[in-house]
Amino acid sequence: MKLCECGCGNAAPIARKTNAGRGHIKGLPVRFLPGHNHMGRRSSGYTIRYRPDHPRASSSGGVLEHILIAEAALGREIPPGVEVHHVDENPLNNSRGNLVICQDKAYHKLLHVRTRIVRAGGNPNTDKVCHDCGTVKPLTEFNVMRANKSTGRQSVCRGCSRARDRAKRARRSANAA
Repeated sequence: MKLCECGCGNAAPIARKTNAGRGHIKGLPVRFLPGHNHMGRRSSGYTIRYRPDHPRASSSGGVLEHILIAEAALGREIPPGVEVHHVDENPLNNSRGNLVICQDKAYHKLLHVRTRIVRAGGNPNTDKVCHDCGTVKPLTEFNVMRANKSTGRQSVCRGCSRARDRAKRARRSANAA
């Protein structure tokens, strides 16, 4: 007896006929029960597995595959609020070495911010990427903003901030005239 490869634990039926498109060979067990082969992909590109008994299962019984793999590596279910990060940012690469379990959404976001700085050629400890001009600049080029919990700085450099202010003043004076 062979089990369904999605991991649901159900016995896989024997193929009645050969179907090359589905990978079925007559007389041998099929790989997946109907509807269990990845269940499909979300619009965001993440693979979904069929696990109706899982606490994070959707109404259709689907659970994100990278969560299941992280839980298998951890040896238990991950608690609510915990997020799983893809190191290479490819949602289809669910290998164990590519997944990092983050304690919360803020830490997960911080990993993405630091990766963006490194890819732009900067040092995540001393630099930041300006959201307007897209260049890497030292943290001292950004105004202090205590509400930003990750860096304590604004997302736009001082030069772009001044340009925004000038454009805003020009629009106001044009509207007033």
